[in-house]
This record gives sequence, structure tokens and C-alpha cells, in this order.
Amino acid sequence: MDHLPTVQDAVHCLPVVPYLCTREPYDGPTPSVFRARKGWEIRTNGVQSWLIRADAVEKTPEEITSFLQSWLYFGLLTEIFKLVGVAFDADHFVVVSDSRTTLVTTALLPVLIDQWAGDQLGKHISVQVQYFQAVTAVLQQSTQLANLMLSNGLITYGKVLFEDYPPSRTVVQSILCLVDTFENARKKIWPFWQNFPDPAASSSRTPSLGRLTLPREYFAKNNWCHSAVKLLQGHAWVDNNALMVACQIPRRERSKGHQSCSEVQCNANQVDDETYTCEHCTTDCECDFLEVDSANVANIVLQGGTPRILFNECPGSERGQLEVVQDKEYIAISHVWSHGLGNPRKNALRFCQVKRLCRLALRVLLLRATAASPLSNSILKSDHSVAFWIDTLCIPVGASFRTARKQAISQLAMTYTQASAVLVVDQELCSASIDCSPLEKQIRVLSCDWMRRLWTLQEAVVSRIDRLWWQFKERALNFPQLSFGDRHAYYAQQVHFAISAHLPIRIQDLNISDRSNLFYKIIWSLRFRQTSRAQDEFICIASMLNMNTRSLLDVERPVERMKLFLALLEHIPAYVAFFRGEHLDEEGCRWMPKSFGTGSKKHVGLSAMEPQLCRFDARGIYLRLPAIKLHIPAGSTLHWTFTFFNPHDRFWYENIGNTDGEVDELPWGQRWRNVCLETHKRNDLALLFNGTEPLLEVGTVMLVDVIETREDTIYVRYLSRADVWRRATEASHRSNLHGEQLDLQAEMELRDGFKRELQKERVRYSAEEQFPENSMYILNADMVERMGPEQRWCVG
Repeated sequence: MDHLPTVQDAVHCLPVVPYLCTREPYDGPTPSVFRARKGWEIRTNGVQSWLIRADAVEKTPEEITSFLQSWLYFGLLTEIFKLVGVAFDADHFVVVSDSRTTLVTTALLPVLIDQWAGDQLGKHISVQVQYFQAVTAVLQQSTQLANLMLSNGLITYGKVLFEDYPPSRTVVQSILCLVDTFENARKKIWPFWQNFPDPAASSSRTPSLGRLTLPREYFAKNNWCHSAVKLLQGHAWVDNNALMVACQIPRRERSKGHQSCSEVQCNANQVDDETYTCEHCTTDCECDFLEVDSANVANIVLQGGTPRILFNECPGSERGQLEVVQDKEYIAISHVWSHGLGNPRKNALRFCQVKRLCRLALRVLLLRATAASPLSNSILKSDHSVAFWIDTLCIPVGASFRTARKQAISQLAMTYTQASAVLVVDQELCSASIDCSPLEKQIRVLSCDWMRRLWTLQEAVVSRIDRLWWQFKERALNFPQLSFGDRHAYYAQQVHFAISAHLPIRIQDLNISDRSNLFYKIIWSLRFRQTSRAQDEFICIASMLNMNTRSLLDVERPVERMKLFLALLEHIPAYVAFFRGEHLDEEGCRWMPKSFGTGSKKHVGLSAMEPQLCRFDARGIYLRLPAIKLHIPAGSTLHWTFTFFNPHDRFWYENIGNTDGEVDELPWGQRWRNVCLETHKRNDLALLFNGTEPLLEVGTVMLVDVIETREDTIYVRYLSRADVWRRATEASHRSNLHGEQLDLQAEMELRDGFKRELQKERVRYSAEEQFPENSMYILNADMVERMGPEQRWCVG
């Protein structure tokens, strides 16, 4: 994997890839023929596939790994370069180390891909399309095989390769990185792939390649927080190559450490006002504070203005004066409070920090004006002065300035919008050199602490990504410069797409539809982000939506802020009612989530449907959704994994509960079990679908208690949301997918067999979960009543 860029200051490098093909070197003519000739078969049962020996002879983990490397690694190299007409010699991908160990090397891979790209430049577009189709077909097959290998092909004869033969993990990693490299090269060499003229005849897209979960110690030894790793591993734009580079990047050590961090939360960045420490630029500095006139700051804020700070240094001493102005061009500073640039007690910063911020702001101002490379010393030592804005100095602190403080927070959108540029100051980035590879710079930005905080998301969105500058060791870089100089970029997808996905663009003068779309993007961007004060969440979101936040600031309790926020939003996207996590426990408000999911990777089951905009009142939210009314016998209880038949799409669906207990610290799924155990006390029940029918493989539903019907509206009480998955009978599959109709008797026989299978499972589940004997596990067609998507519901 040495075609990947070298990580700067790497302490722990990647393991080398052993060359194991001496047993069965790849000799063609195609990967599929090679596999069959070597005695391996791919078996399938229609749901799963696995790799087995045709002769049933058990192979050792070493032999299995050797075959995988020959078949999927060197087979792919051979086939791709043969298709594009580039001479390939497998010996050039093998090297003997100083310790006389034979290893795989990919140092020559970029050179061969460059040759491939150069050969295509002179060809007619119709010829390029033919090459494109051939390469796409090979990569489609390779991706499917790699995904098979990731799912259950690595478990053979009851042996787990990674445990029984550790080198197998490195070999599999190298295969996945090679597939990703060729996929990225394909997209770069043939940029027309997104607009391929006939996707039905020959799809231009390969299946999504899975991610091999790297051992936690790969990242832990470089001081990575586990939540940052999960952020990278779960992102579509961060492929296996990028992950292999990321795990080599050293992160700064923290006094607080990551021992208490979870998969979605980095507690090392949470701050406590009582114990907060204002940091110096260096550990040996002992300079004093520089404080602004808070009364002057407050007066400017109350007049609707934006205070800016000018630093007047006394030459030859560590003293100076901070001047507050309101009519000078300025740079806004965006930072993470846990990095020591805040101050919860007074509007003051260390002298060394003020001097540093002035210098950085001046550089950004000049870089922005001249689009220059690193500035010369003569320019940096000029008499230019620049104003800057930072919340620590420009948002009044103290009990006597509460009104001005609220006003300053409500004006944050204006503050960042009016700035000439916004400079991101993150300790991790400030210690990284701009000389590292573009991929490393992008990974550092995507995973830095600044990308993990809620307030910084708000600052970025209202600023717009094209006005952001990230400060590195030598100078600041804007968004386009994060990718500048990447000559071929065959080794990874463009991680900058992941960065922009986490920083949705703010839309001015939003209409209702635009606001709903932006709200969707903002909620998605909240994943893995946190704030030290729960009630700040709604202030940040409202500011990003260009809403007036002043009234929200007058409400302290998070629950009351949520209710007010939704009232100010006016038109609520329907998917809000399907959010995961805790909901309010008040009449008419049970559909409201307590939070939009900051610090969670599973905060919401976002629907792919067109956003339905709804209104709400004291009785609840009004929705038009398809649903299933459940008619269960009196006194019966729903089993927590009940299965129901949908007469509309003629599919069986099995409820698999939900994981909301993970949010409110209940045992896994316990909340859902509690809801089901109480269903015998309810009136008629219904399942509201989040989207259109049929549901996807896995969909989201809402279990509600029917209260009454008035005119065209059914009034219900929210009980819980749940996930369901489609368990279709063969009859349903044939009827829906192939248009074939079975006679009623044959279909009922299949359905009865399916129900008997479920009944057996019910006995097993009941024994394990100790549910009441009268719990309903199977809801037949006569127990359900479908309601169409035009039905109006009021969920309270």
C-alpha cells in the first residue's frame, strides 16, 4: 500500500503486506476461470453467499489467504491493465525487504495509472466509452467479491481468518485499497461517468465497496478519539485508502484523555466554566491578560452594531491596549473553547494570544486580497493593522450585561456574514504543516475538534464555506486550497466532499420549501457534534435557518426551547415526528423530540421521501401518511417482535423494535418492550409509515394509540417509533417483482407455511423474553386495516 501518500511526522506506520502467492500465483485467463480452476466455488442461498472448496477439502488459513491474494489482488491488477492496454509485470509489485521477507509493493501503481490516463487522452469519446464499460464491468465484479469477502467469506470452516492468521487482515486491507484506487482512477480518467448515456444497458456505477473495520489500536496508538474514527468510517466519501492514511496521523495528547469518550461523543472537548483555564501560546509563557472595555462592547451591541478589536502593541514590552471599534474591516475568529481561547469570567485574553490572533488575521486579509503563496517577511512586518472579532472579547460577560449578551448572540449570523473572512483556529490544524499531502490535510480538517462542535457548525454555515480559512502551521488555507496540488489523486476519493457535506450552505431569504431542505441537511450535519450546554442546540439551528433567535434566548429550559423553536419554525417537516431518542411526555407534544440528535450517529431515521410540511397545535402535529390500523383481540398484548401483513403491497413486515434505550440509558430495546407490554391497556393501535409504500428493506414506523375520529382526521397518541424490515413470502416476491399472479389457494398455502415458521419463532422468543402468553406475534390480514397516504392524522 505504499502508493498511498506518506503521513507527516508519522510515528506508527502501516503494517507491510506479505507476498503469499508463491503457492498459487495468478495465471489467468480471467479471475472467475482462475477461481474455478483452483477448486473454489461461490455458493448462494438467495440471501447470502459464501466461498467454499468444491472438493470440500479443508484449507488452512494461510492457504486461504494466499488464494485470496492471487485471485482478487493480482487478478484485478492483471485484468485492469490488460483491458486498458498498459503493460503489466507482477514482478514489479514484489520486493524483498532488508530482513529478506518478500513483500507486496504498489510504488509503481501511480505510474501505470498515469500511463493509462495518458493513453485515453488521444482516443475518440466513443472508444473511451468502450474502455469505460469494460473497466466498469470488472470493478463491479471485484467490488461484489470484496463485499462477499467482508461479510462471510472470511469465515471458512468455522475459522475466523483474522484471528487464526493475522496477516490475512493486512492482505484483505490491501485488496480493498486496490479496488478503491482503481475505482477513483476510473472516475478521474473518465469524468463523464456520472452522465453515462445508457445506464440501463451498462451501469456506470459500481456497488458501494464496504469498509474493513480497522483494529481500534491502529488509531488509539496515535491518540485518536474513538468517535472521530467512527465519523470517518461511517462516511461515504472516506474510502479504505483514506482510512489507511488517517490511522497513521498522530493526534495531540490531551490531559483529559479519551477514556470517557463513546462512539459518538468526545468528552475531552466538554468544558466546565468553574475549572476553565485560559491557555498561553506556549507552555513557558507567563504573560498577563489584556481586557476590553465590556461596557463599550455592550453599547455597540445594543445599538445593533458589531464590535471589532484593534490591538495596539507597546514596542519592546509584553504590554498593549485593546481598542473597540465598529467601522473597520475585520476577520472573524472561529475556535473551540476547550483549546483555551475562551474566558467565561471576563472579556479578556492572554497577551500572547491576542498578538498571535492579530498576526493570523492580517495574514488572512492579505492572502484573501492577493491570493498569494506564503507571504514574504517584508509584507508581514509592514504597518498594516487589522481588526478581528472573537466571541471571548466581543460578547459581553457579566451579570450587568445579560441583555447585551443575549443581543450579541442573536446577532451572530450578522457578525459572521459581515466579516471579510472567517479564520478557523484549531490546535490540531495549527500544528500541521501545509506541506503534507492534500489527502492528509482534508482528513485533518474533517476529523479536527472544530468539526465536532455545534457552535462551530453554526459559525461555518452562516459564513458560507467559500469564506472559511483553516489555519495550519505556516499559513491559512481556504477550501479550494485543501485539494490544490493533488496531481493525480488516484489513491482516494475526494474527502473534501465529506467536509462540504458536514457544512451545508446557508440560504438567504428562504422560502418554506428551501428552509425544510436546509433543515434536513443541518440535522444530518449534527451527527457527532456536541455542545457543553444542551439548550444551545436550538439557538444554533435557528441561526443557521436565518430565524430570529432573540425569543429563544429568553427561555432557559431545553424542553421549552424545543417547543418554542418548533413554533417559530411554523411548518414542520413530517420526519421530525420519527426522530430517535427521548420525546416530550406532555399531552399534544409526545411527538416532539427532546433533541435533534447532537452527539449521536443514530439520531434520526431520516426518510428519503419528499419533505411533507406540517403544522401543529395544542392537540398535536397534523400529517398525511399511509398507515396500518391494528385490530388485536381485547386484552392481548403486542409481542415486541410482532409481524404484520400489509394488504397494499402484500408483503410481511417484522418489527425489530428500536434502539432509543441507548439514548436514555435504558438497556437495549427496553423502552420498546415496555411500550408493547402496555398495549393491552390501549384502544385501537396503528402503525404510521415514514414515507411511501412499499417500505424499503428497513423502514421506520410510528406506533400510536387511536383516540377518536373527527371529520377527516384521526386523533392519536404517540407511543413510540420503531424499525421494521420486510420479510416477503415467495408469493409476494413473484407478484411484485415479476408481475406473476399466483392463484389464491397457492398463495394462502405459502402464507400459512410462513406463519407456521413465525409461530415457531414466537415460542422461542417468548421463552427467551418471558412475554405473556396472550402476546400477539403474528397479525394476519383480518387483523389489519390499511389506511392510504391521503389519510389525515393528528399525533399528540
